[in-house]
Amino acid sequence: MSCESVLTKDCLGLSDGRYDPSVSNDLVDQDVIIWNQYAGYWGPEKRSYLLVGGQDRPATFFDPVTKSGWPYKSDAMTVYRTIMIDGSRFKQKAFYFYEPAPAEFCEQT
Repeated sequence: MSCESVLTKDCLGLSDGRYDPSVSNDLVDQDVIIWNQYAGYWGPEKRSYLLVGGQDRPATFFDPVTKSGWPYKSDAMTVYRTIMIDGSRFKQKAFYFYEPAPAEFCEQT
């Protein structure tokens, strides 16, 4: 179907920047206001990760069979993150800080 058809509007390639070779792939170039709001340092955020049903994930001691254990409470943590925008890449690093583990956990062999 021709772009000049009475049944169609202008070709999408004429108005959509995705088809324009001169448009930058850099996210900030595409929308300075939106992407500059995300970039930088964020925190602190208070977070809580609950299990299905709204219950806290319980702290568990080390299990020698599964070689796992999570001594930290999941109902209270502080999160700091940094967001970098590099061209078309959105990169995020997050750091989670939990309350100290119970002494019983730390004293395990």
